[in-house]
Amino acid sequence: MRRCSRTTLGLLREPGAWLVVRADGVDDGADAGHSADGCGFSTVDIRPDLVDLDWARGAEPTPRGLLKVDARKSGSAMAIAVDVPEGVVARVSVPVSSPGARVTVNGAAANRTAAENGARAIVTLDHAGHYQLAGQ
Repeated sequence: MRRCSRTTLGLLREPGAWLVVRADGVDDGADAGHSADGCGFSTVDIRPDLVDLDWARGAEPTPRGLLKVDARKSGSAMAIAVDVPEGVVARVSVPVSSPGARVTVNGAAANRTAAENGARAIVTLDHAGHYQLAGQ
């Protein structure tokens, strides 16, 4: 059975802030514990962490197209724009003020899964396109 390696990429390599993308990479022949379903950057995890910056953005070329992320502080919340290439599923970790906080995608309430003891919400973007996410 083919297995894929897991790769972590920092889209912005500035001191103090990262737009982290974790992707199931190319088949490396090793048993990394991940299914082959995620090979070739078909699944990525995006976790923006601005620390003390007001904004950060970056882009990462993948075999499926350019993945772009732009994160900005918006009051006490964070606004995140993501461009997802065709054939990629993006799981975006959105910072929230509480476990039940509202998260929106393109202005509409989003299905989400609580993570990191309620400090973040995971939103899955399973189609190519441009998305605007916000957590409150």
